[in-house]
Amino acid sequence: MPQKRPLRETHPALFGPGPQPWFRPSSSPEKFIFFRCFFVLLLSVGFHVKLSAQVSPPETTLDSAPIFAKLSQRSVNVFDGNPFGEALDELAEQANVAIWIDRKIDHSATISAGQVGPTVYLSMQQIAEIRDCVIMPVRDILLVGRPEWVEETAVSLARLPNDSLDPINVSWSNATTPSEIVESILDEAKLRAEAIDLPHDLWAANEWASVDPAVALTLVLAQFDLRLVAATFPKRMKVESATARERYAVKYEVTPERTKFLAAVRQRDRASQVQTQGQTMVVSASAAAHRAGTNQFFIEQSKMASSPTDLDTENLALNLLNTPANQVFEKLAGAAERTCVIQDSAEEACKTLVSFEAKKSSFRKLVAEVARLAEVTAEWTDQSLIISGR
Repeated sequence: MPQKRPLRETHPALFGPGPQPWFRPSSSPEKFIFFRCFFVLLLSVGFHVKLSAQVSPPETTLDSAPIFAKLSQRSVNVFDGNPFGEALDELAEQANVAIWIDRKIDHSATISAGQVGPTVYLSMQQIAEIRDCVIMPVRDILLVGRPEWVEETAVSLARLPNDSLDPINVSWSNATTPSEIVESILDEAKLRAEAIDLPHDLWAANEWASVDPAVALTLVLAQFDLRLVAATFPKRMKVESATARERYAVKYEVTPERTKFLAAVRQRDRASQVQTQGQTMVVSASAAAHRAGTNQFFIEQSKMASSPTDLDTENLALNLLNTPANQVFEKLAGAAERTCVIQDSAEEACKTLVSFEAKKSSFRKLVAEVARLAEVTAEWTDQSLIISGR
């Protein structure tokens, strides 16, 4: 059973653990934590970005700068033997980012991503690619899923009026159907509408706080390739098929990366249009083109995130179960951007299976503990982690 992760009430939009919308029995942790190593380094990156989506009426804009800043933070991670959904959830929680994951992707599939990064965005993108998924930030929410689903959902969200209704809090228990969730959203928003007959499914417990009812409804409907008819909502709640073929306008300020950003947009959508307004530009394009442009932006931002890894910052977590010490040394050294050198005198001892769990630790402390368990000596240099026999 996926774990319930309450939304943070301080977050202005939906904050959740990714939908994991179906009900499934819990799995034994040992199945997934043969080698599980997770750590994140978050440092501020010097840049300015403003994202706003033009919707109906035209003067309404949506400021999504916060999620861009969070996704651009430095992040160095190692994931091995984690369930796909769990790895994304942990990254999202560390960066305080809201995510919504395509229900047609197996969240429980075990991944072996190794080292990912060097930013939150690229870490999540590299994990998503293992399951043939893409990611895209829209309305302060990071969408994760099949390309066509992400683009359909992006269009559905971009078409919504901004802050058309007061935000609501809504929650549901395990094994709740999506139709029941829609009914709860309508009740909380005090909207009168005919019941929507969605396909039968059982979703895991979840809790949304301070979420726009239109956004909440759109996210639920998107799991079934449906969307609200924005022109009639909230006076009348009508549903239609979602599509990724519609263009929509977004206002960007990405001065340092403007040329590469626009090149990526135009490569995906030759009919895209750009209007410059002072330090900003309004881009009208397909969701695929917006995704290509923002992806290029984050690639450029990642180049600013390269800085030496601090071995003593205590912001790492490690969970090991019967894992060869040499594998742990190699992965920790790689994540610390150093080469692992295991000398002949320590080769046999490094085959020792180690098990322990640590939270809020540092590279130096984690390596020291593994070395103690394997009865070897570890020494850090600027370029290497050297393991020798005692």
